[in-house]
Amino acid sequence: MAIVNKYAEPEIREVLAMPGIRETLAMPHAISREAREALAILLARELVLGETYETLDPGSAGLSAGPALRLLNAARYTEAWVRLKSLSAKSRVIGLLAMKAVLEAILETFDEIYDGRTPSDVQKALLEYRMMLVELSGLYGRKPGASRKEGTSHADLRSEDSKARAVNDILYRRLVPRLDDAVEELADSADPLELMSLLAGGRGWDYAMIEQHKDDLYNIKRYSDIVRRNPDLMKLIEDLGRSSEGLDTGSGKVLHSGRLEVHSIVTSSDLYYLLPSELIKLQDSILQYLFFARWIEGKLLTYHLTDPGKSDTGDCKRKGPVIALVDTSGSMDGIPGILARAVTLATVRMFLQRGRKIRVVLFSSVGQLDEIDLPEGSTPGFLEFLRSSFGGGTDFNTALKAGLGALKARQYASADIMFVTDGMSRITDEALIEDWRRLKEASGSQIFTVIVGNDQAGGLEDISDRVYILGGKRFQI
Repeated sequence: MAIVNKYAEPEIREVLAMPGIRETLAMPHAISREAREALAILLARELVLGETYETLDPGSAGLSAGPALRLLNAARYTEAWVRLKSLSAKSRVIGLLAMKAVLEAILETFDEIYDGRTPSDVQKALLEYRMMLVELSGLYGRKPGASRKEGTSHADLRSEDSKARAVNDILYRRLVPRLDDAVEELADSADPLELMSLLAGGRGWDYAMIEQHKDDLYNIKRYSDIVRRNPDLMKLIEDLGRSSEGLDTGSGKVLHSGRLEVHSIVTSSDLYYLLPSELIKLQDSILQYLFFARWIEGKLLTYHLTDPGKSDTGDCKRKGPVIALVDTSGSMDGIPGILARAVTLATVRMFLQRGRKIRVVLFSSVGQLDEIDLPEGSTPGFLEFLRSSFGGGTDFNTALKAGLGALKARQYASADIMFVTDGMSRITDEALIEDWRRLKEASGSQIFTVIVGNDQAGGLEDISDRVYILGGKRFQI
């Protein structure tokens, strides 16, 4: 790898030595090893390191891969390249995959010029281009220090001589279709790869581990697609993100249009969407005074049906950690468990993207729980949650106790809590409830509850700032 050793700094050499990239460079092709390495260096800078060039000039870099770089120069002005750059920015792993795909596409395009199997409709253009390769190779061989004009636009290419038009023809007939295929393949796997990078916190996750985590990437894509296919779930995640960051979600107002199956529970004075538990108070001569007092104060529990057309505004106020309490009991097995995994995964992704730490607490029976801190080395435990089955009983006391315990730790002080459950239990420890209320008043923490596969919150509405109901509707799983 003479070119690599001479011109590339250690970070570039590390990229080119990675499995997959190394094999691609070593494989014989129509263009020389030196040209392949020159291409790889420039692609690594753009797609892996995120650098940007106005032109890819072999003369200024001391590289001699003129014909290939001429084609790459033209490719950089295509829509496919723009999309590849955008995908590469998501994570280093995606950038490496994009680099490998572009390198292979260019090498295969050059191979077609010489293998005699190209369709007849481009034979003439390819013959002209082959002549240009010989001429340009000689030119760059005689004048290695020669410089060229800045990157050529599509309009400029079309106005050049027949050899340059051949480049344009080859670009759109041979190279761009390959780049389009690479974009589609990368776009399909970009979200799982990005999330794996987020879960690893930038440590212990790289290109070489893709094959090792093939099943985990499949699970991430599966649950991500569930949220993507169901607008109600997407709306829930967005609303949860705004609520947890102190943005205005209209919690003091109930909208009467655009009703969704997914709704939340808020406090207000709107009698139209009262919860049944509030109406029951009117049947008791003593509790009815409490009802009217809460009505005047605007603190009655009411359904909040979301208007898809409503846009929320406000300044982001909270950026602290989040604690997700996820019910993994036997009653959650099946559709509730699938929805719980999908919602939890989407929530984890959202908060990690925003730089917020999150602790996922998996709970079931009394004393049975598993705590997973992300992104701090607990990635295997979270991936196991995505592929494991649910079982056991349900104890809300155990879950809330774990959440409160985390809140008292310095790392998660003032964190918000998210409950994900089917509501098939109750909090029976009154001391825990009082402890939560005191802590909430002191820290400003909030509890958001997501009910899956049920329309009752199991008493969690009494301690929750918002309750989201995912019940009574068939979701696209």
